[in-house]
Amino acid sequence: MQRRLIVALVGVALASVLLVGAGVLILAQIGARAQTESKIDQDLGALAELMASSRPGDGRSQEGLRGSLNLDRLDLVAVDSQGNVYRLEPGRGRPRERPLLDDHDASLVLTLESDAFERFRGGETILEDRPRGGLTTVTGLRMINYDPSEVGYERTLGLMATKSVVTVGRDGKLWFALSAATVVGLSVAVAWLLARRLTKPILAIEQVTASIAAGDFTARVGVEGNDELAGLGRSVNRMAADLARSKALDQQFLMSVSHDLRTPLTAIAGYAEALSDGAVDDPIHAGNVIGNHADRLERLVGDLLDLAKLDANRFQLHLQAFDIGVAVGRTVAGLVPSAERFGLELTFASSGPLMAQADPDRLAQVVANVVDNAIKFARSHVATSVSPNGTHALIEISDDGPGILPEDLPHVFERLYVSSSQPTRAENPNGMGLAIVRELTTAMGGSVAASAGPDGGTIVTLRVPLAAPLLAPP
Repeated sequence: MQRRLIVALVGVALASVLLVGAGVLILAQIGARAQTESKIDQDLGALAELMASSRPGDGRSQEGLRGSLNLDRLDLVAVDSQGNVYRLEPGRGRPRERPLLDDHDASLVLTLESDAFERFRGGETILEDRPRGGLTTVTGLRMINYDPSEVGYERTLGLMATKSVVTVGRDGKLWFALSAATVVGLSVAVAWLLARRLTKPILAIEQVTASIAAGDFTARVGVEGNDELAGLGRSVNRMAADLARSKALDQQFLMSVSHDLRTPLTAIAGYAEALSDGAVDDPIHAGNVIGNHADRLERLVGDLLDLAKLDANRFQLHLQAFDIGVAVGRTVAGLVPSAERFGLELTFASSGPLMAQADPDRLAQVVANVVDNAIKFARSHVATSVSPNGTHALIEISDDGPGILPEDLPHVFERLYVSSSQPTRAENPNGMGLAIVRELTTAMGGSVAASAGPDGGTIVTLRVPLAAPLLAPP
């Protein structure tokens, strides 16, 4: 990537230099051509007036004028009535009585078109651009107002001047080449520094992500600044922290599930062996103990299966409209014997019929998990209520237990999370029940939250969507 960045930046710099240079050369060429045409027009106008009063054909005077005006060529020409332009050989003296132009001392240069010939006869300067030797030359033609007897009545005498258009001289081209080389060299240095600065944090992020992929969740990216790369580094650091926390929760979960599985399995194996050996005085009690531990294992395996289904998105919901007050009341009533075993009072209150849109079986599972969790924490009382709240039904389950620590409140519904303060009657502290509560409630379009009660304890609030009201017939 670093090499590609250097090549790209140097290419951009070189292209910029070439484009700017080409643009300057083109503009300079246009300006130099216009300036050359203007100078030739002015020079030919002055020379035509000067030579109109002198004897034509003086080669020495023509050469001196050419050098003083810095022209490439200055010729005396004659133009006949057909627009043919003849260059006259300078330096030959002619008697005044003989016409200046004859067949052996002139050469045809060009033939003017009718429009150019008329403008020439009108006293204008005829300008023409021609390429010559890789340069552009400007040729101008201007009439000299001689007496017709000097040149013949069918001919007109004129001056033809030629000058090359030079935009950038040799020294200018050399300086341009040196400046372009300097710009390219500086662009290489700047591109190398910039590419190194850009790729260094990317390489660091690559190394850290490779370490994270290898299982080192303590690897972190050194973040400096507030640009996009720094933001990417902070995102990688957050990902590493989340993965480290997830790994710790996985380990805690495995230890918790292992303990929860080992305890009932040990009890079942012990009582089964005692029954086989005939060492149990009360087989009925032994059977009850084995049955209780089997129920505990069944609940644990059921929670694990529910989480697996939620992870695989294979959890089936059957949404329908039903009276949520009746469904929650039945669920709470079924948990009264469990609360009475611990000497707790379990109450339920409802504001009246309230139609909700949810899965009644899964809602009963959600309420049972929350109430069962509250029973583990409560000291004397667990209260459940159902009431309308806008477009949702509100289910509140509160207990008078020790409450949840403030630092634990944001995490109680996270999967595999176990609070730092365990209830004295906890039988299954693996952190799956409340995680299932949140997953199911969210899947039904609701939400769940936990907060501290005003007099201590904890309040769990479930929000379930209400069913759409039936439309009255028109």
